[in-house]
Amino acid sequence: MLRNGFDAIILFLCATLIVTARVGQEEAIPQVFDDEDAFVKELEQRMKPRNLVFDNNGKAEPHQFFHLHHMKTGGTSMDHVIQCGLSRAGTGAHAIPYYSLSECSRASYQNCINEPKARCRPSVESSAVMSFCAPLFQTNQFDWQDSDAITVIRNP
Repeated sequence: MLRNGFDAIILFLCATLIVTARVGQEEAIPQVFDDEDAFVKELEQRMKPRNLVFDNNGKAEPHQFFHLHHMKTGGTSMDHVIQCGLSRAGTGAHAIPYYSLSECSRASYQNCINEPKARCRPSVESSAVMSFCAPLFQTNQFDWQDSDAITVIRNP
C-alpha cells in the first residue's frame, strides 16, 4: 500500500527508469494507480538481482549490463563501484570485459560513433559491462538496447 503521494511519485520514477532502461523492449510505462499491487509485484520482479551469463569456456557473454552515466549525479562513483566489483570478480583470463564510452573525450567519442572500423568498436562489441556517458540512443547504435541498465539520478 502506498502511504502518501510521495511514495506514488517514487514508484512512478522507479518504473519509468526501469522501463526506460529496457529501451529495446516494446513496453508502456505502467499506470501507478491502475493496479497498485500488481505494479509493485512487477517492480519487485524486475529489480531482482541477476547473475552475469558465461559461456562454456567461462567467458562472460557480451552486452549484459550497462551504466548510463549522467554527469554531476554520482555517475563517476557508480562507475567506480562497478569497476571495483568487476576487479573483485576476476582478473586476467577470468576478467569480465568492461569498456567505457564518454562524450568527455570528444574526438575519440565522435570517432567511435561515426567510424565502423574505429579502434573502440571491438571493445564495445565484446564487453559484458559498459559505461555510456552518452545519450541513451547510443546504446541502440551499439546493440546494447536489450541489456540490463542502471543510472543514477540524485535530488540536488
